[in-house]
Amino acid sequence: MIELGPAELFRADAQGEPGARTFFIHATANGESFFFVSEKYQIAALGELSLQFLDDTNVASDDEAVTRLASRLDHGLPLGEPTFRVGGLRIGIEESEMITVALESVDPDDEEVTFVVAPEQLRAAAEHALAVVGNGRPICAICEMPKESTGHFCAPNDSRLN
Repeated sequence: MIELGPAELFRADAQGEPGARTFFIHATANGESFFFVSEKYQIAALGELSLQFLDDTNVASDDEAVTRLASRLDHGLPLGEPTFRVGGLRIGIEESEMITVALESVDPDDEEVTFVVAPEQLRAAAEHALAVVGNGRPICAICEMPKESTGHFCAPNDSRLN
């Protein structure tokens, strides 16, 4: 296990055009940046589950700090050299009410990476993650599949047709 310690910056983001984006988790600890390639559903889960976790644990967070941290996430971040592709993600709370984030690789030969964030960092990153996922391709109301920018053809998603 590689323990990075407290993260100065933590975010989930995407690079590229909708339909061809690469999703990733980024952490900066001790001045060093780490990039973990992820799937879109993992970024969505990170956002949703982190917000639920913070609500369930009743960890207090400073709304002004969340807003300040969120504003730092508004500008895009280019994907750096990936440390590994994420296979699993866990979050937990310490006695100090700091949040531990653990990332597991899809490759069993890679070591798990952990780092610590403040509740405000987790909330800002979670909200940003959900916004990133929401910036994808629009969903067709008929077939419920993503629409391509080059056009869209679909068959109605009706079980009577099967």
